[in-house]
Amino acid sequence: MNFRTPTRSMTVAAAAVVAALSLTACGGSGDTAANTPVPTSSTSSAASSISSSSSATSSSTTSSSTTSSSTAAKATTSKAVAKPSATASAAAPARASQSTRAARSAARPVLKTVVEHRVLAFDVVSRKDSSLAKGTTKVVQRGVAGTQKVTLTQTLLQGRISNVVVAKRETVQQPVNEVVAVGTKVAAAAPSRTTQAPATPKATGGNTSNAGMWDRIAQCESGGNWSINTGNGYYGGLQFAQGTWAAMGGTAFAPRADLASRAQQITIANKLYAQAGLQPWGCAHAAG
Repeated sequence: MNFRTPTRSMTVAAAAVVAALSLTACGGSGDTAANTPVPTSSTSSAASSISSSSSATSSSTTSSSTTSSSTAAKATTSKAVAKPSATASAAAPARASQSTRAARSAARPVLKTVVEHRVLAFDVVSRKDSSLAKGTTKVVQRGVAGTQKVTLTQTLLQGRISNVVVAKRETVQQPVNEVVAVGTKVAAAAPSRTTQAPATPKATGGNTSNAGMWDRIAQCESGGNWSINTGNGYYGGLQFAQGTWAAMGGTAFAPRADLASRAQQITIANKLYAQAGLQPWGCAHAAG
């Protein structure tokens, strides 16, 4: 509680009360009623002044206390309101930093390892056989395709493949070559009284059955180019190996498959198809 310093009016009132009391005491004699102090107008005024001053002091003290409490409450409220603003200001840079890190992470390339199993095609090897008539062939050993395990490293940028590199090749199963016997036996000429018959002209056509199927396979094997020779050891639209072309009698048409016509290549393909099916072609699935 705060106490105010007595004001000038309070001091004057107190002095008046003291003077009145002194005068009453100095009356000395008289009866009881005469000796009893009688309140004077100055005494009452002084008392009223004291009472008013006390009330004013009490009211001022209460007002001061209320003002102090209100000021303290306002300061507390101001601090409480200011805190969320400071927190929000501190959180904004953190959110911006998180967004920047997320954007950098999305732009960073990701490496992914993929393993594929690929088919290794077999070769066709021809061998001369004097027990077979010349111009005939026989499959002595069926070819078997091999398997290769290829490990690829893919570079992904924002979820899309941007680059692929072959990291490793591993042969799981070696292919088995197909062996074809080629007859060399010459048949004895039948006796004849007539003059020797003229030589049979060189074949220029052949069996073009299944032409639609072979066109689809050629489209897959060589892009439909029947005279292609890329130097990879396979020739023509159906990509004959030289050994297979010769073993199937293709040299009767041309030294290599790419030098033969489409019809001639299909003729040799039908001969090989009759013996081994579609197994020799890597694009057998395109046959339909």
